[in-house]
Amino acid sequence: MAWTAPSTWVAAAVLTAAQLNEQIRDNLLYLKGRTQVGTGSVTTVAGSVVSVAVTFPTAFASAPKVTVTPVFSSPQLISTAIATGTSATSFTVNMYRTSGSGAVTFHWHASLG
Repeated sequence: MAWTAPSTWVAAAVLTAAQLNEQIRDNLLYLKGRTQVGTGSVTTVAGSVVSVAVTFPTAFASAPKVTVTPVFSSPQLISTAIATGTSATSFTVNMYRTSGSGAVTFHWHASLG
């Protein structure tokens, strides 16, 4: 399914079901398939890199851009949180903790350009 450029409607225009389906339903379905978000958790230890694999709930048509944001309940202890090895179905979160240890929750956002 491809994106259809939005129409500019004029007053008193008579719209068909096909036009509305193309402009509203089809474009919303297109956008829905281009973005996914989620949350994960990983146990980290100071001075080491920890990796966790994440699978997208629904596969993308191609590898999306992924951003990862750690959620901190205390002062920031993670110096790096990046996504690597991104494919249409999964990616890996790599975290490096500077001090302390324990579980860290992270949010991810994936989208196709």
